[in-house]
Amino acid sequence: MKKHLLSAATFMLAIAASGVTYMTVKTASDVVRFDVKEVARVDYEKDTVGSKRYMVTKTSAEKVYKYDVEDVVEVGFDKNIATIDTTGTAAQGTSVSGMIAEYTYVDLGLGSGLKWATYNVGATKPTEYGDYFAWGETEPKTSYTWNTYKWCEGTESSLNKYTKSGETLSPEDDAATANWGDSWRMPTVAEQKELMEACDWKWTDNFQNTGIAGVVGTSKTNKNKIFLPASSYYDDTVHVISKPSDANWSSNVGSQTTVVANVLYYPKEEIKIAFSARNLGRNVRAVSDVKIELYTVNFYNADSSLISSQTIQKDEEVKAPKPKKLTGYNFVGWSDSSFTCVKKDLNVYAQYKIEEFHQGLTISGERGGYYYVDLGLGSGLKWATYNVGATKPTEYGDYFAWGETEPKTSYTWNTYKWCEGTESSLNKYTKLGETLSPEDDAATVNWGDSWRMPTAAEQKELMDACDWKWTEDFQNTGIAGIVGTSKTNKNMIFLPASSYYDDTVHVTSKQSDAIWSSNTSTQKISIANVFYYTKGDVMMDGTYRKLGRNVRAVTTK
Repeated sequence: MKKHLLSAATFMLAIAASGVTYMTVKTASDVVRFDVKEVARVDYEKDTVGSKRYMVTKTSAEKVYKYDVEDVVEVGFDKNIATIDTTGTAAQGTSVSGMIAEYTYVDLGLGSGLKWATYNVGATKPTEYGDYFAWGETEPKTSYTWNTYKWCEGTESSLNKYTKSGETLSPEDDAATANWGDSWRMPTVAEQKELMEACDWKWTDNFQNTGIAGVVGTSKTNKNKIFLPASSYYDDTVHVISKPSDANWSSNVGSQTTVVANVLYYPKEEIKIAFSARNLGRNVRAVSDVKIELYTVNFYNADSSLISSQTIQKDEEVKAPKPKKLTGYNFVGWSDSSFTCVKKDLNVYAQYKIEEFHQGLTISGERGGYYYVDLGLGSGLKWATYNVGATKPTEYGDYFAWGETEPKTSYTWNTYKWCEGTESSLNKYTKLGETLSPEDDAATVNWGDSWRMPTAAEQKELMDACDWKWTEDFQNTGIAGIVGTSKTNKNMIFLPASSYYDDTVHVTSKQSDAIWSSNTSTQKISIANVFYYTKGDVMMDGTYRKLGRNVRAVTTK
């Protein structure tokens, strides 16, 4: 990855998340996963000398990862995709540690273990104000006065509930619990004080270039961040925004008078614990003391090499990674499926089954979508594992006249491409031992430039390099042919006895076969060399060019 001197610019990230534990950055060539607890910053930076822009992810360990913006395909949180958005933000400049009951939280390393929500009740991201509630009410309204206050008879002197100093809201009157569920509640004044003292606070008039003012708290313990927007309050129908400040409700009645409730107050100058009249409309920042049980799920390849290690909350589903592709094998699943609902640490292994059509044979690799076997030949040549036109070793494949690249219905001198209708009228490849050009090579034309037909010398190398054994019924398929086992590395190749076509007749009168080389015979130009194999022997031979025979391709690239 190229390194540049960068200047900061902003990046907007909209999250659609459920069960967030990991942030995933997918580029055109790679996928990188970050434990969200370790992500300290996500934004854009711009090359100071050029026009390139970079997406930057900085971890709490001060590691910085930079991606060319043009290469970023998607950003996701666990199994949910986040899109790059230039109008809003859900996590920018703040920290996301996980999710409880569909709402994200930040772990600030508090001694109490308390988790704070990353945005206000009624909001969807940190820079939204959210809903406004009178203290002890659970729904927003249009007017915030004593006359509309739920817990009095129209005046501050007629309070009829929560009339004891320091009293704590019941769950049914807690705006966080009522709107977000039992996993969430409003913080006590003591918990607000803990938050206040556990972080270093800094006022901003323009948080992450969003135009939103507020305070950023940075944990003194783990450096995670939380943002509280200055959303002000409602008095009657008026949104009071006379000064840069805000206050969020606690769950406690004031200790001096029950007319007020405690708030976390953060003016531009200093964050503090204060109080506010209960009838006013203010925001709520929820907390959760739900115990987060975390488990680690390790995914391994079949060779026990680690694919990924993921930490997940109890009962959450881990998104399984892509297993390593093994040539000649099909991935059939994982050794333990319980990662769909994690309840303990897991080690999960990829499981494979050998591809049925290669049963009993060797696959060493793939070129252009076709498999090959490495038989340890001195030339380094790799042989295809099945014939051109086939899809597996036990299929015969297509039949070609020598030097032709398409199968046909009749194989005679009259239909042969390179003569005038007779054996004696050949008009191309008229030299003894001549080699086919690529445009007339059935392997190259059908399988691409990585493949070609073997020369006669290369066929002889194959013949000499293997021990050969005839079979009437290869791997219980009913297909006869010959199996070659490399004398060098014991890898195996199978050549089916597919016989040949003469005119329109498929000649199958004897237990034998031959596959084309790319060379004319050294004795007669109307004949081309073949690798010939019978029930009793293997040999180099020749056969008339007009006949329809199979092609087994080779590759050197």
